This record gives sequence, structure tokens and C-alpha cells, in this order.
Amino acid sequence: MHRLACLAILALLAVYVKAECPPMENVPVMHTHEEDTFNCARMWMRTGADHPVQGCNVCTEGQDYDWDYFDGTENSSPTGYFAVGSLMVLPGCTFYGFDEPDFMGSIFEYSTGTHSKVDGPSCGTSSTCHVDVCGFPSYKCRCQQKFISCNPEDGK
Repeated sequence: MHRLACLAILALLAVYVKAECPPMENVPVMHTHEEDTFNCARMWMRTGADHPVQGCNVCTEGQDYDWDYFDGTENSSPTGYFAVGSLMVLPGCTFYGFDEPDFMGSIFEYSTGTHSKVDGPSCGTSSTCHVDVCGFPSYKCRCQQKFISCNPEDGK
């Protein structure tokens, strides 16, 4: 009986233990279903941490991350915000968070790298995570790199 109680306590603690941000090379460069679209950033919804060893916390147990943003992704919420606890922005890309809907107001710019604690301007209780999280009423994700044309010409 004592062993069963210990296992139950360990299982509960595992849910609340902070995750660790993965190495950037673990994030795919390309969209998994659209071969001509670059992955811009990977996002974790739960509140991050100052150090990557305790950041990148998922909302849904059993997942490695919450969401991928692709080149050209943009979204705006007229009444709420998009929770962002941690971000990993891929090389050549930038994530732009806005403190107002419709891409207005101050811009929070996140360039290439691991941002284990993102302090967005809008905070509240997430309907997904059921915990207090912060984020942005609107955002855009953009990458500089583009595909090259491989249509050969004979030089005439």
C-alpha cells in the first residue's frame, strides 16, 4: 500500500515539474505537411522560466510543445489574447507580438533563439491551460529565407 501511495504522489508531481526547453535542432525547419513552408517558431503556452532548463512548459500532458507558427502566420483576437509562455524562434525568422488587436500598439520582437520566458502584455486565466498565463492580442511570424527557383534556363 505504501508503494502505491508513493507512486501516486510521484505521478502527481510529474505533472507540475517544469519542462526543459529542447535544443533548437530538434525543431523542424519545414512545415510537417506543407513542403514549401518554413517553420518560423515553436511555442509553449504555460508560463516559462528565466532559464531554459525550466522553461518551455506545455499545457497538454504528453506533448512536447503546444504550437508551431509558420512563415506568414498571423492572428488577431478582438476580445482575448494568445497565450505564449516560451518561444523558440528559428534562424532567419522573427516573432512579433502586439499589445493590441489588429497588429496595433507596441510591438514585442523576438528574434532567433530560445526565449524561455515571454512576458506578454495581456494576462489572465487560460481556458486551455486553466492557469494564469500571459500573451498577445495579435501576432505575426516572419522568415527572411525564401525558396530559390530551380527552373533552368539555357542562357540565350
